[in-house]
Amino acid sequence: MAREREGKVPLREVLPTQENGEYIDPGRLFLTFTGQGSHFPGMGMDLYQNSQEAREVFHEADRIVGFPLSEIMFRDPEKTLIRTDIAQIAIVTFEEATRRTVEALSGRELDPKAFAGHSLGTYEAMVAAEVTSFPDTIRLVQERGRLMQEAAEKNPGTMASITGLDLAVLEGICAETGAEIGLINTDKLIVITGDKRAVAQARDLATASKAKGVTELQVNGAWHSSLMESTQEGLQKAISDIPFKDPKKPIYDNSTGELLTTAEGIQKALVRGLCERVCWNTLFKRGAAGASAVIEIGPRDFLSRFAKQMVDRSTKIIPVSSFESAQNLAHILQQPSDHNKLLNA
Repeated sequence: MAREREGKVPLREVLPTQENGEYIDPGRLFLTFTGQGSHFPGMGMDLYQNSQEAREVFHEADRIVGFPLSEIMFRDPEKTLIRTDIAQIAIVTFEEATRRTVEALSGRELDPKAFAGHSLGTYEAMVAAEVTSFPDTIRLVQERGRLMQEAAEKNPGTMASITGLDLAVLEGICAETGAEIGLINTDKLIVITGDKRAVAQARDLATASKAKGVTELQVNGAWHSSLMESTQEGLQKAISDIPFKDPKKPIYDNSTGELLTTAEGIQKALVRGLCERVCWNTLFKRGAAGASAVIEIGPRDFLSRFAKQMVDRSTKIIPVSSFESAQNLAHILQQPSDHNKLLNA
């Protein structure tokens, strides 16, 4: 392959074929990346301790952002990891360190049929799909986080998770209160966003409508809402300063669930995505359909938990959130027979 990394064998060339009676198309793996909210103090420390490739990523990120990001990730001494401008670069750094560790341990390049990232996770999907370099992506995410933190301070807002209500019911509640739909994680797990008063009113109406769960999220902004409009111009400018390439494999658009195959399409989706809802239920079902397995890379396995509510048990889901799970995936990639055992279990 033209974009194949030196020393890496494309996964499709080493996994089993129809000849052994257990056909798994390695080109139909669906590779996903977790988004904001998955961060926690201590994230990535086991990777740093056990993987040279991960250490290189952490040190590189520290140099790029100009402060000891890895120290914040591992220990969070000043309790700053909760800030969106810190959390975003931390998550992308973790995911890049994890992906490089898996590829180094296995000696194989992850070569899925498509990529997807849950909101912020799209940025690591861009790195994996060779749309942007890791250094450029970290700089872009750092600016995105700064813009969002600034917008949140100027226009305070919040978010709440609602379970057990149909989208149509929540749409009506939002129309009545002024809250907005922010993320549709599954058909019955939806996050509302917006002004604090509007979200509080919407929570009360959701409870009255017999929602199974209503939980205010511990966030410091109304992400994916109109309160983020002030960030779009700044992100567009930052994007224009960075070289983008067409992805080696498509990336799913968070808002539309459509496949993005050009640099221009990805750039537009990033800007739109600051204010538009994330339709994860739609894109995930499309990505998982016909996939031999779904791999999730991120500090916590949120997407895998969502997945279990949306696909049948025949869909194999492999979360990778630690060095141990990276080792396990790498072993699977090295051993076709083990890969078959997992995917056909």
